[in-house]
Amino acid sequence: MEIQRRVTSHNRDIHGANNHIRSRWPTDLSSSKRLIYFFSSLLCSLRCIKDLRKKPLYFFNECGCLSSGLGSLELMQKHFPLCPICKSDEGYEPSAFIPDVRCKWCGAEWSIYEDEMELKRASSQHWDKELLNKKLPFVYWEKLEPPKKDEPQISEKIFAPMDYVGGHTDYKTPIIGYILLKPDSITYKSSEGSLNKMKLEIPIEKFKGLEVRTAKEISFARWFLIGVWSILFKEKKEYLVLIYEDEAGLLQHMVFDFHNQKKIVDELIDLVSFLKKKKATSQKSLG
Repeated sequence: MEIQRRVTSHNRDIHGANNHIRSRWPTDLSSSKRLIYFFSSLLCSLRCIKDLRKKPLYFFNECGCLSSGLGSLELMQKHFPLCPICKSDEGYEPSAFIPDVRCKWCGAEWSIYEDEMELKRASSQHWDKELLNKKLPFVYWEKLEPPKKDEPQISEKIFAPMDYVGGHTDYKTPIIGYILLKPDSITYKSSEGSLNKMKLEIPIEKFKGLEVRTAKEISFARWFLIGVWSILFKEKKEYLVLIYEDEAGLLQHMVFDFHNQKKIVDELIDLVSFLKKKKATSQKSLG
C-alpha cells in the first residue's frame, strides 16, 4: 500500500483542515477572544498547508494542524542525485501540480510513491514520452539510460527567429533577434532592424535551464517583469524560457517567442544539454 497520499484537491484539504480546527474551538470564550483564536488557528493552518508544497506525506496531528513526513523533493534527491532522464545534477523543484517534482534542467515531472515513480510530464529531450503515466520502480529509473546519439560537431550555429519578449531585469523592452550557439557560450543578438538593441553572451556553465512553456505555465512574477507586453500573449501560445545565473549570482529568466518553429527549439535544447554535460565532464576530469 502506498504510504504517500497524493493531494488531488487543494480546496478539499484546506476545507478539511479548517473544519477540523473549527470543531476544536472553545465554546466559552468572548467574541473578541474567539476572533483572536480564529486568526491564530488560521495562520497555523496556512503555515502547515504551505508545507505540503515540499512535503506531500501528511496527516492531522493532535493540535488540528497538517503535519508532514518525508517529502517528494527529499525522496527524489535522496534516490536520484542525477536526473534519471537527462543525468543533470541541477536538482529538483516542486511542480505546479503539487506534490509532483520537476527536474530543473530537462523539465521532466514525476509523481513519487513509496518505491515507485510515475512520469507525468516528458522532458525537453522527448525520448522519454513512451514512459508517460507508467508507474515504475526506483530500480528501473536508476538503470535507465538515454538512447545513444552520434556526438554533434558544433562550431557556431544560429537559431532564428527568436524574439525576446521580456523577463530579464535589465532588458524590459521587446527585441527582434536570434540566438548564436558556440561550444562554450550562447549569445543573444538583436537584428539590424530591431528598434531595441541587445548583445548578451552567457557561458555555457552558467545555464540552469532551457525549456518550452505556455504563457499560462509561466509564473505571475515573471509576467510582472515582462510588463505591459504580457497583455499581448495568449495562454496556450508556447515560449522558450532560458534560465541562467548572472554575475551577481542571481537567476535571470529570458522569455523568447520562437514563432511556433518547434523544430529549431528542440534542436537548440538538445545541443545546449549536450554542451553543458560535455563542459561538466571536462571540468571534473581536470579537477
